[in-house]
Amino acid sequence: MQLNVNTDATVALTNKLEKLHKSAFPVAVRSTLNSAAFDMKKDTILKSAKDNFTQRKPSFFKANSRVETAKGFDVKKMSSTVGFTGNSQAVDDLEKQEHGGKIGSRDFLPYGGKSGANPARSGNSYGKNIKPNARLKDMKFTDAKEVKAKTEKQKFIRAVVDTGVGGFVLGNTNPILWKVISIKKTGKNRFKLLPLYSFKENRKISVESTNFMKEATEVTTQKMDNFYLQHAQTQFEKALKWVG
Repeated sequence: MQLNVNTDATVALTNKLEKLHKSAFPVAVRSTLNSAAFDMKKDTILKSAKDNFTQRKPSFFKANSRVETAKGFDVKKMSSTVGFTGNSQAVDDLEKQEHGGKIGSRDFLPYGGKSGANPARSGNSYGKNIKPNARLKDMKFTDAKEVKAKTEKQKFIRAVVDTGVGGFVLGNTNPILWKVISIKKTGKNRFKLLPLYSFKENRKISVESTNFMKEATEVTTQKMDNFYLQHAQTQFEKALKWVG
Protein backbone atom coordinates (compact mmCIF):
# COMPACT_ATOMS: atom_id res chain seq x y z
CA MET A 1 0.00 0.00 0.00
CA GLN A 2 1.52 3.28 -1.12
CA LEU A 3 0.58 6.92 -0.94
CA ASN A 4 0.46 8.34 -4.45
CA VAL A 5 1.19 12.05 -4.36
CA ASN A 6 1.17 12.41 -8.12
CA THR A 7 -2.54 12.87 -8.70
CA ASP A 8 -3.73 16.37 -9.54
CA ALA A 9 -5.36 16.84 -6.14
CA THR A 10 -2.42 15.59 -4.10
CA VAL A 11 0.16 17.46 -6.20
CA ALA A 12 -1.64 20.72 -5.49
CA LEU A 13 -1.75 19.95 -1.77
CA THR A 14 1.89 18.88 -1.72
CA ASN A 15 3.04 22.12 -3.33
CA LYS A 16 1.12 24.13 -0.74
CA LEU A 17 2.46 22.04 2.13
CA GLU A 18 6.08 22.38 1.00
CA LYS A 19 5.68 26.16 0.86
CA LEU A 20 3.94 26.23 4.24
CA HIS A 21 6.72 24.77 6.39
CA LYS A 22 9.56 22.31 5.92
CA SER A 23 7.93 19.78 8.22
CA ALA A 24 4.35 20.19 6.99
CA PHE A 25 4.63 17.78 4.05
CA PRO A 26 6.45 14.94 5.87
CA VAL A 27 4.13 15.22 8.86
CA ALA A 28 1.10 14.97 6.57
CA VAL A 29 2.57 11.94 4.79
CA ARG A 30 3.52 10.25 8.06
CA SER A 31 0.08 10.82 9.52
CA THR A 32 -1.55 9.52 6.34
CA LEU A 33 0.44 6.27 6.44
CA ASN A 34 -0.41 5.77 10.10
CA SER A 35 -4.10 6.47 9.52
CA ALA A 36 -4.09 3.84 6.79
CA ALA A 37 -2.47 1.24 9.05
CA PHE A 38 -4.94 1.86 11.86
CA ASP A 39 -7.83 1.85 9.39
CA MET A 40 -6.80 -1.68 8.42
CA LYS A 41 -6.48 -2.80 12.04
CA LYS A 42 -9.75 -1.29 13.23
CA ASP A 43 -11.92 -1.60 10.13
CA THR A 44 -10.99 -3.27 6.86
CA ILE A 45 -9.19 -6.34 8.28
CA LEU A 46 -12.16 -7.02 10.57
CA LYS A 47 -14.65 -6.76 7.70
CA SER A 48 -12.53 -8.88 5.38
CA ALA A 49 -12.04 -11.53 8.07
CA LYS A 50 -15.79 -11.65 8.65
CA ASP A 51 -16.31 -12.31 4.94
CA ASN A 52 -13.60 -14.99 4.69
CA PHE A 53 -13.60 -16.93 7.98
CA THR A 54 -15.89 -18.75 10.35
CA GLN A 55 -15.35 -16.49 13.34
CA ARG A 56 -15.75 -18.28 16.64
CA LYS A 57 -13.88 -15.50 18.48
CA PRO A 58 -14.84 -12.18 16.84
CA SER A 59 -12.21 -10.32 18.87
CA PHE A 60 -9.32 -12.49 17.57
CA PHE A 61 -8.26 -10.35 14.60
CA LYS A 62 -8.38 -7.03 16.45
CA ALA A 63 -6.73 -8.41 19.58
CA ASN A 64 -3.83 -10.05 17.74
CA SER A 65 -3.10 -7.37 15.12
CA ARG A 66 -0.40 -4.78 15.70
CA VAL A 67 0.61 -1.53 14.01
CA GLU A 68 4.15 -0.23 13.61
CA THR A 69 3.79 3.47 12.91
CA ALA A 70 5.77 5.57 10.47
CA LYS A 71 8.33 7.85 12.11
CA GLY A 72 10.72 10.66 11.31
CA PHE A 73 10.69 13.29 8.57
CA ASP A 74 12.34 11.50 5.64
CA VAL A 75 9.40 10.70 3.38
CA LYS A 76 11.43 8.19 1.32
CA LYS A 77 12.11 6.09 4.40
CA MET A 78 8.64 6.25 5.91
CA SER A 79 6.51 3.16 6.26
CA SER A 80 3.77 1.94 8.53
CA THR A 81 2.92 -1.72 8.83
CA VAL A 82 0.09 -3.81 10.21
CA GLY A 83 0.40 -7.49 10.98
CA PHE A 84 -0.30 -10.21 13.52
CA THR A 85 1.59 -11.27 16.61
CA GLY A 86 0.91 -13.72 19.40
CA ASN A 87 1.88 -17.13 20.68
CA SER A 88 -0.90 -19.23 19.23
CA GLN A 89 -1.27 -21.76 16.45
CA ALA A 90 -4.05 -19.65 14.94
CA VAL A 91 -1.73 -16.65 14.51
CA ASP A 92 1.03 -18.85 13.09
CA ASP A 93 -1.38 -20.27 10.51
CA LEU A 94 -2.63 -16.92 9.18
CA GLU A 95 0.00 -16.71 6.44
CA LYS A 96 -1.15 -20.08 5.08
CA GLN A 97 -4.74 -18.87 5.31
CA GLU A 98 -3.79 -15.82 3.25
CA HIS A 99 -1.87 -17.57 0.47
CA GLY A 100 -3.07 -21.17 0.72
CA GLY A 101 -1.10 -24.28 1.65
CA LYS A 102 -0.95 -27.04 4.23
CA ILE A 103 -1.39 -26.50 7.95
CA GLY A 104 0.14 -29.03 10.31
CA SER A 105 -0.43 -30.03 13.94
CA ARG A 106 -3.98 -31.14 13.26
CA ASP A 107 -3.91 -34.60 14.85
CA PHE A 108 -7.31 -33.97 16.45
CA LEU A 109 -10.18 -32.32 14.59
CA PRO A 110 -13.64 -31.73 16.06
CA TYR A 111 -15.91 -34.53 14.91
CA GLY A 112 -18.56 -33.66 12.34
CA GLY A 113 -16.83 -30.95 10.30
CA LYS A 114 -18.85 -28.34 8.45
CA SER A 115 -21.62 -30.64 7.31
CA GLY A 116 -22.58 -32.51 10.49
CA ALA A 117 -23.24 -32.02 14.17
CA ASN A 118 -20.17 -31.06 16.20
CA PRO A 119 -20.59 -32.61 19.68
CA ALA A 120 -17.38 -30.99 20.95
CA ARG A 121 -18.70 -27.51 20.16
CA SER A 122 -21.33 -25.45 21.94
CA GLY A 123 -24.77 -26.15 20.56
CA ASN A 124 -23.22 -28.92 18.43
CA SER A 125 -22.59 -26.15 15.89
CA TYR A 126 -19.57 -25.86 13.57
CA GLY A 127 -19.57 -22.08 14.04
CA LYS A 128 -19.29 -22.22 17.84
CA ASN A 129 -16.37 -22.58 20.24
CA ILE A 130 -15.22 -25.82 21.83
CA LYS A 131 -17.15 -26.61 25.01
CA PRO A 132 -15.10 -25.98 28.17
CA ASN A 133 -15.36 -29.65 29.19
CA ALA A 134 -14.21 -30.81 25.74
CA ARG A 135 -10.98 -28.82 25.44
CA LEU A 136 -8.08 -31.08 24.54
CA LYS A 137 -5.54 -29.20 26.65
CA ASP A 138 -7.57 -29.94 29.79
CA MET A 139 -8.50 -33.49 28.85
CA LYS A 140 -7.03 -36.76 30.07
CA PHE A 141 -8.01 -39.76 27.97
CA THR A 142 -7.27 -43.46 27.77
CA ASP A 143 -5.61 -44.66 24.59
CA ALA A 144 -7.18 -48.03 23.79
CA LYS A 145 -4.07 -49.07 21.83
CA GLU A 146 -2.08 -49.02 25.05
CA VAL A 147 -4.50 -51.25 26.99
CA LYS A 148 -3.46 -54.87 27.50
CA ALA A 149 -5.95 -57.40 26.12
CA LYS A 150 -6.02 -60.31 23.67
CA THR A 151 -8.00 -58.66 20.87
CA GLU A 152 -8.50 -55.11 19.61
CA LYS A 153 -12.17 -55.27 20.56
CA GLN A 154 -11.30 -56.34 24.10
CA LYS A 155 -8.78 -53.51 24.35
CA PHE A 156 -11.46 -50.97 23.52
CA ILE A 157 -14.03 -52.51 25.88
CA ARG A 158 -11.54 -52.56 28.74
CA ALA A 159 -10.52 -48.96 28.02
CA VAL A 160 -14.14 -47.81 28.21
CA VAL A 161 -14.91 -49.76 31.37
CA ASP A 162 -11.71 -48.68 33.14
CA THR A 163 -12.23 -45.05 32.15
CA GLY A 164 -15.84 -44.99 33.34
CA VAL A 165 -18.77 -42.68 32.73
CA GLY A 166 -17.70 -39.13 31.98
CA GLY A 167 -14.23 -40.20 30.88
CA PHE A 168 -12.62 -40.11 27.45
CA VAL A 169 -11.26 -42.92 25.28
CA LEU A 170 -9.23 -42.80 22.08
CA GLY A 171 -10.32 -45.66 19.86
CA ASN A 172 -7.83 -48.15 18.48
CA THR A 173 -9.49 -49.59 15.37
CA ASN A 174 -11.74 -46.54 14.94
CA PRO A 175 -9.54 -43.46 15.50
CA ILE A 176 -12.07 -41.30 17.32
CA LEU A 177 -11.85 -39.67 20.72
CA TRP A 178 -15.02 -40.67 22.54
CA LYS A 179 -16.74 -39.44 25.67
CA VAL A 180 -18.27 -42.22 27.75
CA ILE A 181 -21.91 -41.31 28.41
CA SER A 182 -23.21 -44.51 30.01
CA ILE A 183 -22.23 -48.13 30.64
CA LYS A 184 -24.54 -51.12 31.08
CA LYS A 185 -23.40 -54.32 32.75
CA THR A 186 -24.90 -56.58 30.08
CA GLY A 187 -26.49 -56.45 26.63
CA LYS A 188 -25.40 -55.90 23.06
CA ASN A 189 -25.26 -52.11 23.30
CA ARG A 190 -23.51 -51.80 26.64
CA PHE A 191 -21.92 -48.46 25.94
CA LYS A 192 -23.29 -45.10 24.97
CA LEU A 193 -20.44 -43.06 23.50
CA LEU A 194 -20.26 -39.54 22.09
CA PRO A 195 -17.71 -38.83 19.33
CA LEU A 196 -15.79 -35.60 20.03
CA TYR A 197 -12.72 -35.65 17.79
CA SER A 198 -11.38 -37.58 14.83
CA PHE A 199 -7.72 -38.53 15.17
CA LYS A 200 -4.90 -38.94 12.67
CA GLU A 201 -1.28 -38.69 13.75
CA ASN A 202 0.77 -35.93 12.02
CA ARG A 203 -2.25 -34.81 10.04
CA LYS A 204 -1.99 -31.79 7.77
CA ILE A 205 -4.96 -30.06 6.20
CA SER A 206 -5.02 -28.10 2.96
CA VAL A 207 -6.46 -24.60 3.01
CA GLU A 208 -7.32 -22.42 0.05
CA SER A 209 -6.07 -18.85 -0.14
CA THR A 210 -8.46 -16.32 1.37
CA ASN A 211 -6.53 -13.16 0.38
CA PHE A 212 -8.23 -11.50 3.34
CA MET A 213 -5.28 -9.16 3.96
CA LYS A 214 -5.02 -8.31 0.28
CA GLU A 215 -8.71 -7.44 0.19
CA ALA A 216 -8.39 -5.28 3.30
CA THR A 217 -5.39 -3.48 1.81
CA GLU A 218 -7.22 -2.74 -1.42
CA VAL A 219 -10.17 -1.20 0.44
CA THR A 220 -7.95 0.96 2.66
CA THR A 221 -5.85 2.06 -0.33
CA GLN A 222 -8.96 3.67 -1.78
CA LYS A 223 -9.11 5.93 1.30
CA MET A 224 -5.52 7.21 1.06
CA ASP A 225 -6.28 10.42 -0.80
CA ASN A 226 -8.92 11.33 1.78
CA PHE A 227 -6.50 10.62 4.64
CA TYR A 228 -3.92 12.84 2.96
CA LEU A 229 -6.48 15.60 2.45
CA GLN A 230 -7.47 15.47 6.13
CA HIS A 231 -3.91 15.62 7.42
CA ALA A 232 -2.93 18.35 4.96
CA GLN A 233 -5.87 20.38 6.19
CA THR A 234 -4.66 19.85 9.76
CA GLN A 235 -1.29 21.35 8.80
CA PHE A 236 -2.98 24.37 7.21
CA GLU A 237 -5.11 24.92 10.32
CA LYS A 238 -2.02 24.73 12.56
CA ALA A 239 -0.29 27.32 10.35
CA LEU A 240 -3.25 29.68 10.69
CA LYS A 241 -3.06 29.37 14.48
CA TRP A 242 0.64 30.20 14.39
CA VAL A 243 -0.09 33.29 12.28
CA GLY A 244 -2.93 34.31 14.54
